Amino acid sequence: MTLEGLAAKIHKRVKGEGFKKTNFALGLLASTDGGWVVPTYIQNGLNWLALHVSIGDDLPEEKPADANVPGEVAEPAQ
Repeated sequence: MTLEGLAAKIHKRVKGEGFKKTNFALGLLASTDGGWVVPTYIQNGLNWLALHVSIGDDLPEEKPADANVPGEVAEPAQ
């Protein structure tokens, strides 16, 4: 099969109504295929996100309600 033929076949399957995109993506994430190579542009994007975006436990702690910061107006307690 030619590369063009394979691409057409994959495109037809992915565009079909029965194709479950979420299941497909989760299957890729759970795959233990050692032959998978992450494209460079995706790895670069993931590296950038890791450096610039905080998630979960990395979030700054909330300041106490009575902590006044110069220049900020405290909101009334409810």
